[in-house]
Amino acid sequence: MHDHITRQAADLARIVKLPLPVEERFMQFVESFMRVAARERDELNPGLMETQRVRKPYALLLYGMMIWTFSWYRRSGDIGPQELAARISHLFVNGFKAPLPEIEYLR
Repeated sequence: MHDHITRQAADLARIVKLPLPVEERFMQFVESFMRVAARERDELNPGLMETQRVRKPYALLLYGMMIWTFSWYRRSGDIGPQELAARISHLFVNGFKAPLPEIEYLR
């Protein structure tokens, strides 16, 4: 994960510095994020990512879960941010059928 995040951050920093209109830099940002997410998602559970056909949809699902959280998530709700992150990670690594370990989450 560290390597993935480091590479992604470096690419995004490079894009921010480009002498291009903001719209073009934004498009490059989205493209970079999705390209890396689609390429590296299969590192989590290679058995689920056997074909190229499913890599992008899974990457988009994960990205959508994370990026749109701001629009509905309330820290004061029933699930704290640490638990939500753990549940998202668990879902993508283990699927719905594997039970989530009981962990006391900080709110």
